[in-house]
Amino acid sequence: MNYDPVKNIFAQIIKKFPFLRIVFYKILDLMFLRSWYVRRELKELRKKFGNKNISIYDAGSGYGQYSYFMSKNLQPCQIYSVDVKEDWIKDNKEFFKSQNIDSVSFGVEDLTKINHIHKFDLIICVDVMEHIDDDVKVFQNFTNALKSDGYLLINTPSIYGGSEVYHDEDESFVGEICTKWIF
Repeated sequence: MNYDPVKNIFAQIIKKFPFLRIVFYKILDLMFLRSWYVRRELKELRKKFGNKNISIYDAGSGYGQYSYFMSKNLQPCQIYSVDVKEDWIKDNKEFFKSQNIDSVSFGVEDLTKINHIHKFDLIICVDVMEHIDDDVKVFQNFTNALKSDGYLLINTPSIYGGSEVYHDEDESFVGEICTKWIF
């Protein structure tokens, strides 16, 4: 199943009503077990940095729910939140500005083409890798983008392939896995 049309409908609704977006974030947290794991790991990683202002790369931010969570719970931090979808980034910029959240900046980036060098203390990539064909290139780019003592937090709904099913005879394994690496 291709989820983009459904995601776009939600995006249009939450764009009109900022309070609904925050409610939507909370619903996502309740609906997906992975959200609990990701938020737990983010809080633990924040402790490792002490009081240091950390630089975070939200790689594939989608609706912006993790950037929002981190801006509220991982301070002090500076978050660079990116997605390949320009309209989603524009929408996120408007929402974060309306909420007076200035610790998050946004950009449109293709993770296979980024060229950040030793810039981030933490890279978070949730529900993105299963959509990328050249995942090896993305991991190389993440390695280059992390500082020497940086962390990479990746979550993907399936370790056995993509989560999208297009035909009735197709099968998809959707499980929960949360992996973090120190570089």
